[in-house]
Amino acid sequence: MFNRNLFYAGALLIGITFTSMVTAQESGIGGFLHRAGAVVKASAGQVLGQPTSTQNPSGVAVTTTGDYFRPTHPASGGEFQGLFNHWKQGDAWPRASVYFTEYGSALPCWNARATIWRSASSHHEETFQVCNAPIVVKDDMGNTAQIAGFPLDGPLGTQFFIARNVPGISHADTAPSRNAGPNPPAAPFGVNIAGLEGTRIRPMYDDVVIRLAWVTGYMTHDGAPLNTLSGKSLWVAGFDPAGNHDAH
Repeated sequence: MFNRNLFYAGALLIGITFTSMVTAQESGIGGFLHRAGAVVKASAGQVLGQPTSTQNPSGVAVTTTGDYFRPTHPASGGEFQGLFNHWKQGDAWPRASVYFTEYGSALPCWNARATIWRSASSHHEETFQVCNAPIVVKDDMGNTAQIAGFPLDGPLGTQFFIARNVPGISHADTAPSRNAGPNPPAAPFGVNIAGLEGTRIRPMYDDVVIRLAWVTGYMTHDGAPLNTLSGKSLWVAGFDPAGNHDAH
């Protein structure tokens, strides 16, 4: 039987989402993500007749509080945070790969090891946690906003997953396999996770990868969020099978 109220609610949700996307082009990605996240999340709960909550019955990790990036070695923070802040167009270095040592679809914080390259022969490692806590941003007037939810890990997650490094256009040659470096793979973030496990872990994977891009400065904060042709090199090197919480 046709449910007129549900139809109107669905149409309203689509309209709100479209309006938020248009607003993104006018005011920058930070403001858009904050506004659209709240609107879409609340509207979706109303359409489905469910209360708004960070709980997810499918086993996706509950959103944490606190910092989304938590250095472990060095504990005071190393070079990974803000790695590309002083990068200039055409620079071949620095580059960084990330290897996940502990992870899972319902694990809100993933442990990771970054290999940071300053040249083809000079590199060091740093370890940290990346959590799905909201990213807090501040504008030029000192106002703060939180970035989290669907607009962050949905559309942007897809952009990262399909991004490609193109030899001869991106500055770095691509490696024949996914490894710690110094050259990135053709698909920097498009890891091969097949079947049910891939479906289950993708939402949290998107959360983590986007935060890696944000904390390093690989991701542009106030415009087009992703440009793999710029020459910045950040990629996922792989996963430690022993750290897979979904397999335990």
